[in-house]
Amino acid sequence: MLHGRLVKYQNLSFVSIGIALGGLIAAIICNLGFTRGILGFCMGSIFLLISVIFQMCALRSKLLPMLEEDENQRLLMKKANTKMQRLAVGVIAVNLSLFAFFLPLAIFSQGGYTGLSFGTWLGYGLLFAGITLVIVYAIYAFCIRERFAKKETLYMEEAYWVWMKEDKKLLKKALKTALAIAIVLGIISGVIYNLAPAIIVKPIVFETVEEFQLYMEENTDNYYADGWDVTIVPVREETEQEEAEEPLAQALGKDGEVLFEYAEGNFYHYIRYDAKEGMPIELYLKEDWNRVLFIRDRISMALGILIVIELVGFTALYLRKTTRNLPNFS
Repeated sequence: MLHGRLVKYQNLSFVSIGIALGGLIAAIICNLGFTRGILGFCMGSIFLLISVIFQMCALRSKLLPMLEEDENQRLLMKKANTKMQRLAVGVIAVNLSLFAFFLPLAIFSQGGYTGLSFGTWLGYGLLFAGITLVIVYAIYAFCIRERFAKKETLYMEEAYWVWMKEDKKLLKKALKTALAIAIVLGIISGVIYNLAPAIIVKPIVFETVEEFQLYMEENTDNYYADGWDVTIVPVREETEQEEAEEPLAQALGKDGEVLFEYAEGNFYHYIRYDAKEGMPIELYLKEDWNRVLFIRDRISMALGILIVIELVGFTALYLRKTTRNLPNFS
């Protein structure tokens, strides 16, 4: 009877996992098929919520009440309940990891009518899911597992208590080491990320307004830009009949006075100049800033990949060490 009840519960758990995978399929269709990232996040989250509710209902319906007076029978029932509850924890962990995998759709989608590319979603999704899985297991190992064991909600033999103490020490050491490496990687990436503009972007410097105006006229195109120290406001010279053919922009000082005018262009990222005297004028090209954005994007991607590799590596090492002395719970 106990075996049949346990098998039925395992089958219900597979159904719960299937519901969660249905949420993954729904999120993929909404994001990649209809280009609706936020809708994909919402649809996937609904499936996950249903999956968790279904799992908890199945657990409550299949848990065995401790009504037997025979000690051997009670022991078998405790072991069966422990297996069911461990399976429930695993299913909930899968659901939380999938929720973290969906989270980039809500964070990085630009509005309700856009989505993420498969590569971007996969990269951020795996990173979020991996971190979430580590956090969930750490909470279970340090808080939930021992508390449930003391309340006899989970059955644990004496050998397990000895193993659990060693496991907590090993897990704490692994988490500290992994966190330290992640912080170092983050600091190195952050330094490179912030130094990239200073290393790559070299402005074109003009010592006179005339040189600057001539350069802008040769490269002009109608474009609105913002200055660094001041705002560049586009101004068109208008006649009573029609606009002037060449739009002009004014460089304003701190008190709003016009320092000089120039033809606008779409080839630069921004203009920097002294807000008092206007000299010298530094022109930062959009081409250089596109290279900065490209490098920053690759830095972020590399950091995410390295953290995922780190998580996989430390997880493999931890599992290899902790399962050596793992007692048999059957």
